[in-house]
Amino acid sequence: MTGFALTRSLPPKIDLTNTGQEPVERVRSGRWEPAHQRFAKIAVAALEDATDPPRIPPIRRRSNVAEAPSDAVE
Repeated sequence: MTGFALTRSLPPKIDLTNTGQEPVERVRSGRWEPAHQRFAKIAVAALEDATDPPRIPPIRRRSNVAEAPSDAVE
């Protein structure tokens, strides 16, 4: 059947790698945070990082550069 939401039958975040746990242990250790909520944390962090002003280092004068000649006549 399609078209309806499952009622908390399995946690959305189950570790599918080979952890050595029994299947029952994997299901019990799964988190109930849905994918859209997990992604929202990543998306908000990326948005905040993208909206930060750019970090431009200050321009420092080199000590070994000669002074530019002055056009002023004394």
